Amino acid sequence: MAKKKPVVHKPAIKKHVAPAVTSSSMQPSLTELYPTALRAPEVRYTPFVYKAIQHIVASQPQEIGWLGLVETKDYGYLVTDLYIPEQTVSAAETDIDQDAMAALAIEIDEAGLDPSKLLYWGHSHVNMAVSPSHQDEEQVAAFVENASLFIRGIYNKHGDAKVDVYDKTQNVIFQCVRDCVDSPDLTKEEIKELDALCKANLKKPVYRHVPATRNFLPKKQSTLLSGMYEDDDINDPFYVRGNFHDF
Repeated sequence: MAKKKPVVHKPAIKKHVAPAVTSSSMQPSLTELYPTALRAPEVRYTPFVYKAIQHIVASQPQEIGWLGLVETKDYGYLVTDLYIPEQTVSAAETDIDQDAMAALAIEIDEAGLDPSKLLYWGHSHVNMAVSPSHQDEEQVAAFVENASLFIRGIYNKHGDAKVDVYDKTQNVIFQCVRDCVDSPDLTKEEIKELDALCKANLKKPVYRHVPATRNFLPKKQSTLLSGMYEDDDINDPFYVRGNFHDF
């Protein structure tokens, strides 16, 4: 009986990936040499939270802050609950101190929810732009210090929004991510029906070949014009009824 040859496992050969060199910036910056699989997440709100944010921003004449519980989803993150803690407000800033945060955590825990999911802070800039102020940066830095993930949203009465995701696990800040109200996805039956409608009702245009002609005017009209005007007059684009335009 012939002996079986031993199976030799060859080591996998790693393909060399050339770096994507982009080094033309004239400003101090950090650029990755190799592509990464990072994908910016979406931040969505439940319909109640979305409408609540709109109402708060529209109705309050001064800056005001709120916090929310966050659930992780396939697309990113969902803000599920909204809380307005006790805070000091003015036309230009809002301040939520540690005592207010502690009281809110106790309130959430007593409601049977998880206060560790309090990972979203939003606030209004009233009529000002949504670019963060120095205090905004300091406030979010304090939040991020105690959490591996945090979300900040800044909104104004003009409908502008700046929503950022701070991900310490991946060591990155996703700035100006897409935010929207969470709505149910289409069902398989709805997708099938829509695809069928598109297939049935979308037709490709049919083009017919039109042979080129030398004269763009009908023969009788061309003959008539040639008897009324001189050739030079007809070729002049400013010639109208035998007179030139006055400029």
